Amino acid sequence: MKKVFKRASLIALSALMLGTSVASLASCGKGDGVIDVYVFAGTEDQETNSDMIADWAAEYTERLKKQDPNKFGADFQVVTNCTFESDTTKYFQTLTNAIAAGSATDVFYVSPKYVKAWSRNGTILELSGLVDFKEEGMESYLSDVYPQALGLYGYDGTTVGSPVSYRDGKFYNAKGNETNMYAFPKDYSTFGLGYNKVFFTDEYKAKYTSTGAKDESGVIVNELTGEDAAGVVNIGVPTTYFPYNFYVYDSYEKALAAGDPVAEASKSVGGYTVTIPGFPGETYKRSNPDTSKNYDDSIGYVVYTYAEYSAITWALTYYWNKYEPSHATVYGNDQYEGTLYLLPWLAGNDADYINGTDSAAGVSAYTSVLNDKNDTYVSNQGRTVTYGVNSDKFIETYGAFCAYGSDWNGNAYFAGDGNEASGYTQFKSGNVLFYGVGTWDAAGFDGVDLSVLTYAVMPEPVAESNALYSKIKGADYQVKEYGTKKEYSREEIIAAMEERQDEWAGRIDSVGYGVNAKSVKKEEDWFAGACASLAANITLNKEGQARLTYSGSQLPNFESMVKDYVYGTNTFADAIFPENPDFMKYYALANELVSKTDKTTLKDYMAANHPDMKYNERYGRYTLKKISTPIRAFLVLNILSLDRDSRNLMNRMVSGDNGVTDSCTYTFNSAWIDSFSSHKAVNLIAWTQKVAKTYKGFQDAAAVAAGTIVDTNYMTPAAYCKYWANDVQKQLDRSITEEREALNG
Repeated sequence: MKKVFKRASLIALSALMLGTSVASLASCGKGDGVIDVYVFAGTEDQETNSDMIADWAAEYTERLKKQDPNKFGADFQVVTNCTFESDTTKYFQTLTNAIAAGSATDVFYVSPKYVKAWSRNGTILELSGLVDFKEEGMESYLSDVYPQALGLYGYDGTTVGSPVSYRDGKFYNAKGNETNMYAFPKDYSTFGLGYNKVFFTDEYKAKYTSTGAKDESGVIVNELTGEDAAGVVNIGVPTTYFPYNFYVYDSYEKALAAGDPVAEASKSVGGYTVTIPGFPGETYKRSNPDTSKNYDDSIGYVVYTYAEYSAITWALTYYWNKYEPSHATVYGNDQYEGTLYLLPWLAGNDADYINGTDSAAGVSAYTSVLNDKNDTYVSNQGRTVTYGVNSDKFIETYGAFCAYGSDWNGNAYFAGDGNEASGYTQFKSGNVLFYGVGTWDAAGFDGVDLSVLTYAVMPEPVAESNALYSKIKGADYQVKEYGTKKEYSREEIIAAMEERQDEWAGRIDSVGYGVNAKSVKKEEDWFAGACASLAANITLNKEGQARLTYSGSQLPNFESMVKDYVYGTNTFADAIFPENPDFMKYYALANELVSKTDKTTLKDYMAANHPDMKYNERYGRYTLKKISTPIRAFLVLNILSLDRDSRNLMNRMVSGDNGVTDSCTYTFNSAWIDSFSSHKAVNLIAWTQKVAKTYKGFQDAAAVAAGTIVDTNYMTPAAYCKYWANDVQKQLDRSITEEREALNG
């Protein structure tokens, strides 16, 4: 549990993610109508959300006065009380407890998994009938909202998760049925694979390809010649690696002598052979791009297989820890518990935990994780997906997922060196190569010294069947071989990358705002409509979406706005992106503003000190004291920190071509999949060889406490998947039962 909580600082805005617990109350004045709002937001985002909600309250107050001046007199004011929480577990626990006690706030987050139950048991209101979209000024652009995002909160009494579109004042799902809306999506954001560009400069890439393991013969070998490899990374050349835990042991030989499971595993199969196609962030020009796409399809990206990603992680962390002693310890990734990391790996192999909307087996959707016959379903993105935790594709993927942390020692928490700082902290400190990055993470990364962390996004890994050439240990601990053993030219590598462009997928996530059904009875007849208006305005308002994007909270909900975000047009025409030649000048100005604490307004300060530089005049009245954090400085200066290739990748994800919504979204809870959280992988590293009792990182807590090792705790990933399948199904059945009880509650 200790490690779980240390990871808590990762997340700001996502219904299934963790964040530092912060609660605060923001209220403004006194009035006749008080709307209580419970907001899930990270520390950096709370002021932005408060400002948006306060702006809505002022505008709505004037609207009511104009509509009925006799009823809403000069002293009338809509007041919003906003309570914030940034720990997702605490947020939804507090919320569900408040709902059960009848004390929930008027407006709160609605997770897609609760839409069906909460709508049918009278917890949340149907919103589309309460909002006059024309009056709100939204009707002209509402059709621009992602249908998949709306679909997470639409329910017609039978169908959930179907894409929803808006036309002629009504909402319709993909079956053409009119559907009710029980929340509006605050965001439609991505969780992808990030990397630190500081480690991937041309200078360092040259070092990686020219510096081999000269001090330890046989650790990194050119598979074609049998000689020591030229570099720790050899592009296009099959290279055999003998990983060991260099965080603990000085050499491979010492690691073997000490019984290091990482070293013993690689020795048992004669090493792992992998052909690395390139470095993260490298691109090429595609010859036949699809110009109809919302993103730039002419950009081709380096996409790794599972083993390629694992190999480059080990090779580069080996290099930094062996040959750059002046640098702090460098780790590979922080592949923490939960489905956030595992899901994209599964998507890259057209696999899933659970049956989906169109199951060939003929069973109801989201009800089965058992599939020893390898049945399939067709996803909303048109992919044919093999489901089930005991299916061949799931087992293959899970084996590779566990191998990343164990065989390759790629997970920071499996390093075994006693450093338990969170991966988030390590990434911000410049000590982690790769890290799971959500679109909301800009709020936490903005303002970090760019020489320490310049983060970007890369494609998620795909199945090993796409390999140029790989020889690895499979999920059953037997040697698996893929592809053709040869040296690959750049042209051949690009051809292979072309095959992978549409194979990978990042995780798509969303949270929405709904209205407490009890609010109908709380005040006069205008109150429920006001709550619904608030929910709509902080989710479906384009100006608000732009503010949240600039504040580093999310991607916009609107397709056209995401395209503008990629290309720097229209809504984001004034944005200062990294490709802007003045980016560093504005970055320095942001730090300058944060350092000031007086009450001079931004307008006056800029006029006196930087008359030639732009800023967002909306915030000209802000005092320098208010611009006290990087997120505020970035907001007022229109700075956006991700490069164009990264922004384009995120657009590929939300377009659906390279994105996948977690199937856990459609079940009443996700406890049923916890058995496959990656921290369980500590039980999978005890090979058929002995496991050193002193190596606590690979033993379960009970065994460590008792000073013993229980052999039955250890099994291959393949055996683990099959062993736990029935238990997972029982947990899923309990979730289904709980939902049925909630529906009748």
